Amino acid sequence: MASEEEEMRYLFAGMLQERAKLKSWSCAIAGQDPENGSFEMNLLSNGESVRFTRTQHLPAFNGKASRGVDEKGKLNEVGDVLHLPPRDDVSHVCDNRQTTAAWYESNDKCTISKSTPSKREIMHLWDPRTAGLRLDPHEPDYREAINNRLKFWQAMAKVERKGELWTVTATKSFEFQDGRLSLTIDTEHGFTPTDYRAEMFWKSNSKFPGKTDVQYVVTTEWKQLDGVWVPIRHREARADGTVVREYNVSWDWINKEIDDKEFT
Repeated sequence: MASEEEEMRYLFAGMLQERAKLKSWSCAIAGQDPENGSFEMNLLSNGESVRFTRTQHLPAFNGKASRGVDEKGKLNEVGDVLHLPPRDDVSHVCDNRQTTAAWYESNDKCTISKSTPSKREIMHLWDPRTAGLRLDPHEPDYREAINNRLKFWQAMAKVERKGELWTVTATKSFEFQDGRLSLTIDTEHGFTPTDYRAEMFWKSNSKFPGKTDVQYVVTTEWKQLDGVWVPIRHREARADGTVVREYNVSWDWINKEIDDKEFT
């Protein structure tokens, strides 16, 4: 066990070290997720401050403008009926960790506010340094995301090697099922996480002995750019193949100096 803990610390230190090599970037991201729907965006970042334009492709909408709760606590739709065709919603946002400014083309409205963790969370940004991981809602920082998994895994996981691919697997036993969470890391190509999945295995005393239920699978493709491994595709899918989250990244450049005025 001591040896496996050392191997896990080695793996996660490698991931942290390699992801830290990406210090600034300009890229375009096309994809979909539950927060933004289908979208394209252009993103500039120095690793902390960000500036982006995001175009969200909104589907047609027919229904009430809002919802309310009546005196019996029942949720009802209220307000005028809206009939909206498919449309694009374009937003321009800049955050320099002191001020957040946002301009929304759909209503020609601009807001300026103090930058806070909650404000940055509302921006629904995806940090490419977290590629290959399935994030919790409050894990915007790649260091936090990686270290949280090390804390979880090092006390209970096993490490399996197949050449350059090392897989960390944690198993938790229940009465009728074994839950398994695994992460595969390519140690020869930038300690890149390539496969992250959750599965449930039904035991012999269950109704479905031997059956495996896949909860989700996250796969990521990487390439080396100027000596740094960067993601070019990150996808999360359900067992039936339904895509929950997908980001396709086109890189303009990485690790150039950016004038602070870009984020003013």
